Amino acid sequence: MVGKVTALNTAPAQDLLMVTTPEGGEILVPFVEQIVPEVNIGEGYILLTPPDGLFELNSEDAAASGEEGKA
Repeated sequence: MVGKVTALNTAPAQDLLMVTTPEGGEILVPFVEQIVPEVNIGEGYILLTPPDGLFELNSEDAAASGEEGKA
């Protein structure tokens, strides 16, 4: 589990999911079919297939510390 979706930020170009990690960090995930191929509201989950490095690029923790890590 990567974390919990805590917000949906809508924009003209692209919607973004805000995911809060178990450690309290936040990750922005583009809400596009290539990255979010499945949304299962009944079972309460979404499936993510992120490209390599997406979590590191969008992690506030990594940006603040200058470190990269796996989500």
